[in-house]
Amino acid sequence: MNCETLKKILLQGEDHIFKFIENFASIDTLAEEICAFANSEGGYIIIGASGNGELTGLNKSDISRLNQWIFHATSQKIDKILSVLTHELICDNKWILLAHILRGRQKPYAVNQTDVWVKNGAGKRKASSDEIS
Repeated sequence: MNCETLKKILLQGEDHIFKFIENFASIDTLAEEICAFANSEGGYIIIGASGNGELTGLNKSDISRLNQWIFHATSQKIDKILSVLTHELICDNKWILLAHILRGRQKPYAVNQTDVWVKNGAGKRKASSDEIS
């Protein structure tokens, strides 16, 4: 993805494929977002952008921490291993981290072995027992 494509996505707003977030304060919250995408159709978390589509940017230590959290979330917080591809992008002199979560092949995925999350429009929610079955 390049800067021009990113700006078009930000103008269109969040949906079931794209989630914008300025930063993550908790690895569990990050794991929930990844899990929701993996249990649904996959998608992108654009980190360094506000919910209204404004580029806020990250610093290099944020990017390093978030890359480590993504690794730990997918190898320790989520019960089955799944793929997340990351890409750093500089857009308008701001660092953005793109996390591409592939649609999971071993559904359902659960965070901390208990909570199964799915996408619901632009948001996420816990899956019902019927959905998990």
